[in-house]
Amino acid sequence: MSLLRKLRTAEVNVGASKSKAAWYRGQSCNSWSLAPRLFRAGHRKDYLCRAENAAFADFRSSAHRFLDMGGMRDSWDYLSAMQHFGVATRLLDWTTEFEIALYFAIASIRGLEISKPEAWPCIWVLNPYRLNYLYAKDDVIFDRADPIPFDFYAATVACIKEDKPWPHDSPIAVNPGFSNRRVEAQHGRFTVHGNNISPFERGINPTGDFWGLEKVVIDPNDWGELKSNSVRRPAAHLRIYPDIEGYVRSLNHEMKV
Repeated sequence: MSLLRKLRTAEVNVGASKSKAAWYRGQSCNSWSLAPRLFRAGHRKDYLCRAENAAFADFRSSAHRFLDMGGMRDSWDYLSAMQHFGVATRLLDWTTEFEIALYFAIASIRGLEISKPEAWPCIWVLNPYRLNYLYAKDDVIFDRADPIPFDFYAATVACIKEDKPWPHDSPIAVNPGFSNRRVEAQHGRFTVHGNNISPFERGINPTGDFWGLEKVVIDPNDWGELKSNSVRRPAAHLRIYPDIEGYVRSLNHEMKV
């Protein structure tokens, strides 16, 4: 089965449709878990809240020295900017475009070792509406029009000072308010992870009946199909990174280094 057919099968399995399109996440190694960077170091929950609270306060106070912060409206905008520029947060990156996910899955790979299937790249396919139904009991994507019904910074303060749990257990899907040329080019979306700090794929809710997530592994049989794909051309780097980083990546691609 071709990669595209496997993708379409996964979309059907998670219940995606024209009105409820899937989100995608490309990973260059399929054995990597779906966990936000903040959760990967194995720290306790109480430490995580204190660490993200301190990082958020510092970023909000100091990032204006490096960034234009004029468009920030609320704590979620700041958190989205933190994630975008590499701060460890409880957010996990997704995209609405399969080609973007495919780029992140294979752009740095020169070939696949048949003997190491655990290291083959993959694309995760998510139905964000099914995910949010676990939290909101509604088919909604949280965005400017339908904002998340709590403040991120206030939630971290409540966890620290009042020993309250995070406002949700399962991840929730959001369309970030923060945006710049790169976020727009990558059609970026996020999942916000809550009390359940286990990797996404190992159990989203206590009953284990979530059917909105599937992994599509890119195996050696797919590699020939991908050789002519546009994401393997130098121009793809500038499409994904419409700035100096994309330009540099395209030059390195041309030099085959």
